[in-house]
Amino acid sequence: MYRYDGSPLASEADAWAAGAIENGNLSVDNYAAIAALAKNAPAPGMTQDGVPMKLRGCFDFVNSNEFLAKVKKITKSRPR
Repeated sequence: MYRYDGSPLASEADAWAAGAIENGNLSVDNYAAIAALAKNAPAPGMTQDGVPMKLRGCFDFVNSNEFLAKVKKITKSRPR
C-alpha cells in the first residue's frame, strides 16, 4: 500500500490489511512484522507496452516459498 500511496490500489490494500487484522487471530506484533516484509517486495513487472502489472507482483510475492517461510518464522517466534 505504501508503494502505491494515493492510488485506488493503496486504498484497497489498506482495507484488506485492516480486515485481516480485525478478523485474524495473531498479535499486533505479528501483523506489524509481516507488513514489514512487504517493504522488500520486488517492483512490479511490466507488460510489453510498459504498463506496470501491480497485482501480479503482489500475488507472486505473497505466494512465494520465501515469503511463506518468513511468515511461519514470525508467527512461531512471537506470542499470540
